[in-house]
Amino acid sequence: MKASYFHKVNLGIRTVIKGLALSLSYFFKKPVTLQYPHEKKKIADRYKGSIRLKRNEEGNLKCIACLSCEKVCPSNAIKIETVTPEGSKKKQLSEFYVNLSLCIYCGLCVDSCPVDAIEHSKVYEVAERSKDRLIIRLDTLGDKNV
Repeated sequence: MKASYFHKVNLGIRTVIKGLALSLSYFFKKPVTLQYPHEKKKIADRYKGSIRLKRNEEGNLKCIACLSCEKVCPSNAIKIETVTPEGSKKKQLSEFYVNLSLCIYCGLCVDSCPVDAIEHSKVYEVAERSKDRLIIRLDTLGDKNV
């Protein structure tokens, strides 16, 4: 049985009315769009952003330069340079670099740290125009949240 011309027109009109009613219902609801530079998205507590180094109560870095985070990193995104002061057997952190273009945010570096010196930050805006700007030195950042 073939649908008649008037049946098709009636079906088309009903479809258009349903679509307009749905659009009209969204017109009266609160918008969900954020005005991005001025409004930031609320980040979940378990979000894994870029890594940062923690500081102790005196303001010194907690890192003991054991290199476990550099060794466990599957993408080789972490590079650490150490120095051994004269008369000391312990290494000290000289430079701590992380390449955010290589980092896969897996969290293995955070889990492997024996002194809990590394943590994930809530930073999700790491886009840059050049890859060179994604190589960040973490030991000199102070309290910046990177």
